[in-house]
Amino acid sequence: MTMAIVAAGVAVVVAGGIAFAFGRLGGASRPQAGCAGEACSRTGSAAAGPRFRYRTVERDTGYFEGTVTLANRGATPWRSWTLTFTYPGADVHNAWEVVLRQTGQNVAIASAPTAEPIAPGDDFEVRFGGAGRPGMPTNCRFNGAPCTFVR
Repeated sequence: MTMAIVAAGVAVVVAGGIAFAFGRLGGASRPQAGCAGEACSRTGSAAAGPRFRYRTVERDTGYFEGTVTLANRGATPWRSWTLTFTYPGADVHNAWEVVLRQTGQNVAIASAPTAEPIAPGDDFEVRFGGAGRPGMPTNCRFNGAPCTFVR
């Protein structure tokens, strides 16, 4: 019986050591230092910030529509949020299911007051239209923190 108790104790110590080492090596998710609250991505670096997918989905002469997919990969819901960016060569003037503010090439898209929060693991697609030529937006900021657009 004493041998069984010793073996069980050794197993607990070994398992605890493995769990501790695994957490130290990055196997466990932890909040990142330097991130701005919900804007942090679990897998990205604090310097890079979250990444949002941008696509041009429709093109006509002088008009285009684009989408930005907001993917909440954090641990808390995004109850309200603001995405700002610069869209060179375009005048964004339509957006659906969000609040749009635009001054020249500077665009701010915010969650609507009646919008449901974006839960952890969920995506929300913002669709907007504009005049001019479609391209890749720049100077991305999400809730004030730097972010990146990817295709």
